[in-house]
Amino acid sequence: MTVIGFFSRYDEHGFPGGDTVQATAIASFLSQQGYTIHRINFPWSEVGSVDLAVVFNLTRPFEAYLQAQAAVSVGVPYIVFSVYWDLDSLPVRGTFIDAIKSLLPRRVKDFVRLQRLRARYPLSFAVLPETIVGAVKKSQWGHWDAMVQHVLDHALLVIPNSTAELAHLKERFSLTKTSSSVIYNGLNIAHIQHATLPDHVRAQLPERYLCCVGAVGPRKNQLTLVKAAREIGVHLVIVGGAAPGAERYERAVRKAAGPTVHFLGRQSRDVALGVMAESTGHIQPSYIETPGLASLEAAALGRPVGVSNVAPVREYFGDYALYCEPTSQTSVAETLLHLSQSQPQQQLAAYVHEKFSWEHVLLPMTQILADMEFRICRQ
Repeated sequence: MTVIGFFSRYDEHGFPGGDTVQATAIASFLSQQGYTIHRINFPWSEVGSVDLAVVFNLTRPFEAYLQAQAAVSVGVPYIVFSVYWDLDSLPVRGTFIDAIKSLLPRRVKDFVRLQRLRARYPLSFAVLPETIVGAVKKSQWGHWDAMVQHVLDHALLVIPNSTAELAHLKERFSLTKTSSSVIYNGLNIAHIQHATLPDHVRAQLPERYLCCVGAVGPRKNQLTLVKAAREIGVHLVIVGGAAPGAERYERAVRKAAGPTVHFLGRQSRDVALGVMAESTGHIQPSYIETPGLASLEAAALGRPVGVSNVAPVREYFGDYALYCEPTSQTSVAETLLHLSQSQPQQQLAAYVHEKFSWEHVLLPMTQILADMEFRICRQ
């Protein structure tokens, strides 16, 4: 019986995100297919007990790099769900401090990020197994792109969430040593369809509102969103707390919001689903998404969705969504206005149910693992 180990994030309990949901769904699916699933928690010393490891999220290269090194150091092969986009390539507009940071050379930004992460999380060589410490290359440690390339070079397989993401990876890194296969993000449709909003939360909200669900941070672009909502006076409910390191940005968002913007802070997924279920529509004007789990969930609930005009998102939603330019407050305001006048979208819901249930999108995983079975057995 093949044992598959899923590396956990340092902060997934305090800051669960779309990658956490995806990893959990994939692990559950593979368990149903007869594989034994094991969670590999920090400091990842248990990795030697699995036959295949799974690394998630190359936008956190420091962590993906150390996880990959943990697997390589004990001879365990791994696959990578990349969940990747070069965030430094985006025209992100945040606070004044964010703008100053964007002007720094890439290597300086990498160093600053590493120091912040060391301060925020228990990321210390002192608590990592000696096998990992000995395998870390000083020329790569702290250099984001070098870390990503190293993870890609040693993976059995790289799995992006869209063909647009795969093309983006190929533009920035070499994949000559590694095969790839696109598997779309998905949803637990049955769970979503039972979404209800608790009475005590409903009492805090206006009768009719739009919503935005997701961690508050520069990439998600809530600052432009609340300014657009204030401009046209539409009621907007924001569900989510500050993303790690984005506390200053979150304060700026709250300060810029007008009286029609309502903040619920961090909520459980069930409450967030309930907010979406009773909304007039959902908007996610992020600078990049692949494609944005909350947007997929809102669409599955039949809510009209406003999303950013970026390649991975268009690959998922096609002609079913309203698109905005995330760099334009006017464009975001126009999308908000259209959403506020929209009706439930049952055709969109049917499309998402058919194309993006976990049972549908994960079917290729069975064949992928069967094809590489001889490679994931321990030598």
